[in-house]
Amino acid sequence: MIKAADLKTVPFFQELSEDELKKLAQVMEERTFKKGEIIFNEGEEGKALYRLAEGEVEVVKTMKGWYKETLAVFKKGRLFGELSFLSGKNHSALARATQDVRVFILTKNQYDRLEKNDPVVTQKIMKVIALTLSTALQKMNERFLHMVNYILGEESGA
Repeated sequence: MIKAADLKTVPFFQELSEDELKKLAQVMEERTFKKGEIIFNEGEEGKALYRLAEGEVEVVKTMKGWYKETLAVFKKGRLFGELSFLSGKNHSALARATQDVRVFILTKNQYDRLEKNDPVVTQKIMKVIALTLSTALQKMNERFLHMVNYILGEESGA
């Protein structure tokens, strides 16, 4: 069973009160995955938000039908699956445990029920998701600019 203290260690959830953390913990599920196990597949329906409690997860995208590119590696405390959770679209990449993993899962159905009963908690969860997405976007921008600078540097040196 998930305890409020398990969620409090997540920097983004520190804004929630003890009572709000307890409500969130009551609706989340705990699952474990062994090293190498797929948490969700690319193209699979996205119906949950994941919080990595222990271990490490890699997010991998299939490129050109066969080549696989690791997009990110997530460590303890990270939320993932947020894009599909928000959009209702299928996962654009797969998530695989690179170590034994323990995750806390908030399904869309559980979130919707919580939203009806306590909209303040779900508003704070949305803020957490927005901050997670903002951080990811900043990192993607940095990678993109690094790539552009690399290409421009290569072209000017040729």
